[in-house]
Amino acid sequence: MERKGVWQPAAGGTQVPLWPANVALAKPDTGDEAEGTGNGSPLVGGRKWHWASYVTRPTMTIYKPKGRNTGATMMVLPGGGFYAVATDLEGTEICDWVVTEGMTCVMLKYRTPQVWPKVNGRQKRPNLLLGLEDAQRAMGLLRHQSAAYGIDPNKVGVIGFSAGAYLVANMSNDYERIYPIRDAADRVSPRPDFAIVAYTARLLDTRAQTQSAG
Repeated sequence: MERKGVWQPAAGGTQVPLWPANVALAKPDTGDEAEGTGNGSPLVGGRKWHWASYVTRPTMTIYKPKGRNTGATMMVLPGGGFYAVATDLEGTEICDWVVTEGMTCVMLKYRTPQVWPKVNGRQKRPNLLLGLEDAQRAMGLLRHQSAAYGIDPNKVGVIGFSAGAYLVANMSNDYERIYPIRDAADRVSPRPDFAIVAYTARLLDTRAQTQSAG
């Protein structure tokens, strides 16, 4: 895989940091290694797909609806096996459709990579799920700043693919944040108003932490 530079959105997308620069975040398994982006393989639909990884400072990229604005928002959580974020295949390509339906679309670039340890031959959920922290933070920011973004805070949903779908399932079932409250954005509900789970990893008892990673 070619690895070069930091992922940036194409025209029409506004990238926003999820956390203030002075907030210390738990780092992915690669530590302070510089973020990278590149082409994925094998081909999907005859085309290469692109990824971002070594993400230490997560972001959300906001795409405004084209034409009418229904007030609804769809947050997209791409897959990538918790090793990378499939930025176009399961991210911006979804937003290309969502905005034509009168909805705001938000693509999440969450912290990766995060290796899931194996116990008795099966992958075990890490005690600290970085992507879930980032997803809950993004939901809080969207609702807290809904007036500025021109969205309805009661119509914010999520769609996730593979590893991202695992995060969506957890967002939909966890009513409380899994990290300490830091500001007003963390005081609103992190639970989505609607959710779409696409080809997720197997989901068992999340509290027992015995699931497979997507």
